[in-house]
Amino acid sequence: MNATSWLLTNDFIGLQEVVDTQHLYNDQIYAIIHDLSGKVLAHSDTSKVGQFLVDNISIALLKEQPRTYQNIIHHEIDDDEHFIEVAAPIIYQNELLGYARSRINHHHWSASLHIIKHEFIITIVISMFFTLLLAYISVKKLTDSIYNLIDVAKRVKEGENIKASETGGEEIKMLAHAFNNMLEAKERNKATLQNSLNDIYHYQKVLDDSSIVSKTNPDGIITYANENFLAISGYRLEELLGQTHSVLYHPDTPRAVIKDLWKTIKAKKTWKGILKNRKKDGSNYIINATIQPILDIKGTIVEFISVRHDITEIYNKQQELERLALTDILTSLNNRAKLIQDLHKSTTPALAILDIDGFANINDFYGHEMGDFILKTLGENLLNYSGEQARVYRYTSDRFVLLCDTMPHDAFLEFIERIVRKSDVFEYHFNDATISIKLSVALSFEPKETIMQSADIILAELKKRNLNFLIYDRSLGIEAEIEHNMEWNKKLKTALKEDKIICYYQPILNNHTGKIEKYESLVRMIDEDGSIVSPFKFLHVAKKSK
Repeated sequence: MNATSWLLTNDFIGLQEVVDTQHLYNDQIYAIIHDLSGKVLAHSDTSKVGQFLVDNISIALLKEQPRTYQNIIHHEIDDDEHFIEVAAPIIYQNELLGYARSRINHHHWSASLHIIKHEFIITIVISMFFTLLLAYISVKKLTDSIYNLIDVAKRVKEGENIKASETGGEEIKMLAHAFNNMLEAKERNKATLQNSLNDIYHYQKVLDDSSIVSKTNPDGIITYANENFLAISGYRLEELLGQTHSVLYHPDTPRAVIKDLWKTIKAKKTWKGILKNRKKDGSNYIINATIQPILDIKGTIVEFISVRHDITEIYNKQQELERLALTDILTSLNNRAKLIQDLHKSTTPALAILDIDGFANINDFYGHEMGDFILKTLGENLLNYSGEQARVYRYTSDRFVLLCDTMPHDAFLEFIERIVRKSDVFEYHFNDATISIKLSVALSFEPKETIMQSADIILAELKKRNLNFLIYDRSLGIEAEIEHNMEWNKKLKTALKEDKIICYYQPILNNHTGKIEKYESLVRMIDEDGSIVSPFKFLHVAKKSK
């Protein structure tokens, strides 16, 4: 073995054997092998192994690091003892590893130098040869194993299901084993991925079959639309790709809704809402939409996915139900609920209540069919007579209301008088019967908060005075009645809440026997001051209060 191979493998025992062979030369002072840091790896004096060289020769040598054979002649050391020192560089694959050095007494330096020089060189050359040979064999085995792994990798890439041979050196075995484990993990991951893709396919199919789906890029440009989307919109796919959803926006859709939609999804949040869209042919449809931003691993929006459901039929039915809730079934006019709703929106209302005189008698004498016919016909007439000047409502069974929010009081009064005159001269023919009706009219121009109450009171006043036409006027002193009614309405609600409505029981005696035969129940109210209030004061209010 040689110094190079031992140095490459850090085999310090082998290095020491190389140094020990130099004792064959009698004139040798010492032999030494050290690395580039000056650390002694082998020495004739084994006690110096591991120490660092600090003499001038070593310092100069390590500083210059020559790569050629060196003869160093030195004088004036150790009591003028002259010597020659030989330093041979240890190089492997052009890398300087250290130096092999020998110091010889100068008395026989010439002959010894020649021998040492050539013997040392031969030793180095032989050592390097064997080192290179061993390195070649090792590298050949290593490269063959690596090429085998490369070949297996290529075949796996082409689709073959094979494994690498776990033979060769320990490192190659470990590498091949790790490679095979990777292939097994790859197959497991492939199976898992395939199952996941299969699940995604079925999820997508269910979604496409049941929903209206589209995708856009971050700028809102349509990149995908499923068959349901195309079917309901009436567009072909090529007509939609590259467009935005604005081609579907209905003019009735508030711009604020669209603005809120984009603000929400640009903030990476989900938007949900109902939209009215327009088909290619101009007709409309209603959708319940959910728009979800899709983010990459960095949190950047890469696209938007919109999932919609057609709720046109449900929406229309809901609208119809809302309309019916505000419509009188018999006459198809607006009902009491619609009147209250419109009054709430009104600013300067003018209102008239039209009451059919003696309508209950008509029902009793001619039957309800005749009564219904009169109500429907009168409703149609009022609607035709009013035109767009006033809205018409069926208020109660035999009462109609006309409401206007734009007409001056004098003009509204003339308008109502004209309608009443037309209605009074109208005759109703039904089942060979002919009948005329008379209308009582109560008008009010009060604020919207009290206008209905004031009109009701005026209508009651009409009946008391046997009149057919009366306008609410504060001079009639009705405000006091209104305030009285409101006060007692409040007292009644408080008494009911606090359980202050009580019953009194009055015994009824038999005049002949003088015995109690039964009791009469009389309702009373306990006032705020604790006094007992007779029903005479609150019963008429209780009948009208809500």
